Amino acid sequence: ELKRMKKFAYRTPQNVLGKYHLLQAQFLAITSSKRGKQHQKAAAKFMVSIALFDKNDMFLERGLSNYLFAKYLDNLDEEKKARSHFRLAYSVYHEWGAVALTDHLSKTYPKYLPQHFRDGGIP
Repeated sequence: ELKRMKKFAYRTPQNVLGKYHLLQAQFLAITSSKRGKQHQKAAAKFMVSIALFDKNDMFLERGLSNYLFAKYLDNLDEEKKARSHFRLAYSVYHEWGAVALTDHLSKTYPKYLPQHFRDGGIP
């Protein structure tokens, strides 16, 4: 439940605040129309979660936030922005050593990743 998580987010922001923003972003992404204020709020929440995860060196969460934001942008046909976040997700997963996740991105979203990423190269 988001209300309960919000309490934890402000008590231990290093651990929970980014996750709270990511859940809000996902909720807004699912419930919003393609263009409008909810879309802008969702995008802002995704960006805040990414920044918080980056600040707190939370690799898995940073990769997940970029991946989910990229999928959201892809659904909105915002290919340029989606490409950037798919590449960031790939880079984080690669640095983390998550081979299955990099393979998934390479196979599922090949148009967003350069050939050397798809060949298993270093980003």
